[in-house]
Amino acid sequence: MNPQVLSLLSTVINLTLAILKFIVGILTSSIALIAEALHSSLDILSSFITFLGIRISQRPANKSHPYGHYRYESIASFLVVILLIITAIWILYEAGTNILTRKTEAQFSYWGIILMIASVIVNEIMARWKYKIGNKFSSLALISDAEHTRADVLSSVAVLVGLIFIKFLPFVDSILAILVALYIFYESFHLGKETIDSLVDVSNPELEEKIQKILQENNFHFSEIKTRKIGAANFAEISLLCKPEATMAEVTALTKNLEQKLLNSLPELKQVSLLVKSHEFSETITRPRFWGRFRYRKGFHKIGPEKKGFRIVIPLKNKEIAPEFGAPEYLIVDLDKEKKIIQKDIIRNPYWKREDGGAHGIKFLKSVSADKILTKQIGDNALQNLKALGIEVEIIEKDTKLNDLGYG
Repeated sequence: MNPQVLSLLSTVINLTLAILKFIVGILTSSIALIAEALHSSLDILSSFITFLGIRISQRPANKSHPYGHYRYESIASFLVVILLIITAIWILYEAGTNILTRKTEAQFSYWGIILMIASVIVNEIMARWKYKIGNKFSSLALISDAEHTRADVLSSVAVLVGLIFIKFLPFVDSILAILVALYIFYESFHLGKETIDSLVDVSNPELEEKIQKILQENNFHFSEIKTRKIGAANFAEISLLCKPEATMAEVTALTKNLEQKLLNSLPELKQVSLLVKSHEFSETITRPRFWGRFRYRKGFHKIGPEKKGFRIVIPLKNKEIAPEFGAPEYLIVDLDKEKKIIQKDIIRNPYWKREDGGAHGIKFLKSVSADKILTKQIGDNALQNLKALGIEVEIIEKDTKLNDLGYG
């Protein structure tokens, strides 16, 4: 699923929740629930603006917009800020009036409780989904919307508590409505500041120096550090340098180690993207405003059994040695120091595509952490790439059978 589809789906879900909250709020005279309905209504606009922003930002640059259309989302965000402030003022007025006049019409409702429980669950699922897709596509708009949705989870929990205890504390409904309104004011300020900063699109040189110091102190090699500051949040992209012969397990361990050091040492860092171009690998980690971390990893995923020795790989076709290096499946053989077989297994090549003839043998070998390949034929480019990766290549006779090698 891409960011556009997810933001549109979020709009539909928020619309449904808003309608249900408003209906139950009217039936039970709950200002807190009506306030939540209005909050959800603003989420509709927020999600829809995110959808439009992503869609418009993808338009190519033209004569009128030589630098693209990326700023339209920020301009539209001002509308959200204005609506947020108007809504918060209305909620404060209604709740304050109820407290001053001692008007307590709110009723205990099982339907309201069930609805808020459903709202908490749905919003948490949507927030996690947005973080995942936002990281995958490097969409700051979707990540910001995920922050908004995660905040709605806390707001919904507060209203849920009020609905449960309304029998014992008649004014808890109005008090919670005021808290929701104050929170909306806070969101308005936060969103307004982010909008201005995103229009300016500034880097953070001080943060770049801190990152560089951490990299150098821990012997991480890099080629580039880029930062972007939006409000109080900072985003960083680091291009790491790894030896071509490093296995994917080593690269993954390297990025995980660096991730921990950066996020633990730099609390102002909200998201970090680590790129390893030599292995076509990237990992993006986002630290939400409230709890947890969300990660998206792209690259050569580990395939096959755990490596237990010197790993030899043989391309197969119809259970015999394939005539070429690229094949639909491979025999993996792990040998001990005395060259005795520890384990062997036939693994399908998930990168092999029959329709376009794509074999992707190098990709497979990197994914299984191969040490050596036995093949009847291999192209010059593939041969040079494997040597650069530190993978041995042995050319065998074209009439060689699997049993002839002793691995049958």
